[in-house]
Amino acid sequence: AFTVTAVLSRGAASPFALALKSATVPANGKVEITVTPVGIPSMSAIPGTYSDTLTVSTNLVDDRPRLIPISETAQGAILSFDTQAIPFGEVPVSSAQSSTFHVTNTGNIPAKVELALGMPSSQAFVVNQTTMTLAAGDSLTANVTFSPTATGPEASSVVIAPLTGTVLCAPLPQAVALSGLGENGGLALS
Repeated sequence: AFTVTAVLSRGAASPFALALKSATVPANGKVEITVTPVGIPSMSAIPGTYSDTLTVSTNLVDDRPRLIPISETAQGAILSFDTQAIPFGEVPVSSAQSSTFHVTNTGNIPAKVELALGMPSSQAFVVNQTTMTLAAGDSLTANVTFSPTATGPEASSVVIAPLTGTVLCAPLPQAVALSGLGENGGLALS
């Protein structure tokens, strides 16, 4: 019989866990060493490989430790907008002005998302492309329109939501702020 010991080089910081750290192997017997990935945080900031080295050693004379590299890969979408705000300025009542913006996925798997108006809610704004699928590394153009129905300031925002099955590696981006001013559009006399 001999003793086998297993150690992860990163210790408590390892992205893996060991079910068995030390055991006695009987004559003509065997011992299983199970290494289990620890879940990568659901909102991991970096997609890529998480690794460690498993060192297996025994108390046998002249037996050298075995170094076994192990790794797991985070997979998910990382979404962003190319702007933080879209100010439409003054737009005559009963007319419309549109603006484009881009949604980008810098992650390593596709993302199916929905764009919607956030808070504050305003009927004067419309997001024209609401559902899109972004491949890994892809950037798509979306469009928002401001159509004031009354004079005065209007505000809203564009938010993004992952649809069922989309895995993220980062928090969702902040909403894109929308603003515009409905104006009379008539002639001003002085």
